Amino acid sequence: NDRQSILNNAFVYACMHGHIDAAHVLLDHGAEINVIPGGFDYSGTALHYAALNGHREMVEFLIAQGADVKLKDTKVGATAAGWAEHGGHDEIKVYLQAASGGTH
Repeated sequence: NDRQSILNNAFVYACMHGHIDAAHVLLDHGAEINVIPGGFDYSGTALHYAALNGHREMVEFLIAQGADVKLKDTKVGATAAGWAEHGGHDEIKVYLQAASGGTH
């Protein structure tokens, strides 16, 4: 694995588990905020996974850092709002829909 792949995989993992400090450090070291990294079975961005797992603070952090709320995953073509809904996090879904300027 190259350095960028390692950073991106670690970044998604940190966001998936709500570790804002780690995510911030990884961004500072070059992790790509909107990437869907290879290496694991990731099919969404860090924002997708934070939304799926109900990490509201992480979702807000990622959006503040420039995460694209309109990006769709590579498996079912859903946005992070769709992943939040699938995870049963309706408040995060509504927040993401508002951030994207839409209702989908």
